[in-house]
Amino acid sequence: MRYRSIPIEEIDLEDHTFVISFGFDLTPLKASIDLLGIINPPTLRQKDPRSYQVVTGYKRLLCARELGLARVSCLILPPLIDDLCALMIVLHENLCGRGLNLVEKAHLTLRFLDYLPEEEVLKGILPALGFKPHPRNLEFLRTVAFLELPLKEALAQGRLNENIVPDLLQLSEEERQAVFELFKKISPSYSRQREILEMLRDLAQIEDHPVHEIITSPEANQILTSDLSPKERGERFFYWLKRRRYPRLSELEERFMDFCRRLKSPGIRIKPPPAFESDECTLSLSFRNMDDLENKWRQFAQCLKGNQESR
Repeated sequence: MRYRSIPIEEIDLEDHTFVISFGFDLTPLKASIDLLGIINPPTLRQKDPRSYQVVTGYKRLLCARELGLARVSCLILPPLIDDLCALMIVLHENLCGRGLNLVEKAHLTLRFLDYLPEEEVLKGILPALGFKPHPRNLEFLRTVAFLELPLKEALAQGRLNENIVPDLLQLSEEERQAVFELFKKISPSYSRQREILEMLRDLAQIEDHPVHEIITSPEANQILTSDLSPKERGERFFYWLKRRRYPRLSELEERFMDFCRRLKSPGIRIKPPPAFESDECTLSLSFRNMDDLENKWRQFAQCLKGNQESR
């Protein structure tokens, strides 16, 4: 292998045989190259006397072209390097560098399956990508590679939680698209994405309605088309969905919160049991002296009496 200065027009950037980059933003890399140049030279393989194939460094070369660089210093692979060896170079350069997002791992796995038996991909490639060598993980990566483009872009850009992908794959394409559009409107956190998806799947089974019909119901649509911020829409949608999924729990929560509001004292706090799964609550009183304690206890007793009379 040797380094050579290659004219940018001789590098075939339309040949994506070894290109696995997906969902990237060139802006920061372009700014870095404009300031410091290309620190880590791309790797090329010669196709013919005046044409080179990109093995690694595709994004660096795109930036170089956009910046108007006439030549780029590159590492040229010897002719004996075959496609499989070139793929291994792609794998290990990325593992030692920036790493790979889930979509890139899926695409790279498919490339290896073109050259290796499944058993070798399971034992040799999946562990390098951070997966246990199990057939279900191979099937999972295969499925990710063929997900709808908007979902793959959201995964690659970190807008969609990788951990919910197995659950998304249990849905139909129409349902997945509806969930994705929902998340675009409410910008939920990773943990909230999981909670929402779990409740949607539960409701779909309980009510025998597909997920997309729940999301596009009149009540949901009223929330999702409101003038609220995405975060506020997300909170309202979440609690609407929670009340629909857990009506008894929601009723208990509302009664509890109403009781707490009527206490009207900053020194009295009641902590409910997690998910109201037991009958035990915790009462805490903060007070300055015995008179203050008697006053707060009297307030609590009056509120408790009023609550019993209103039931």
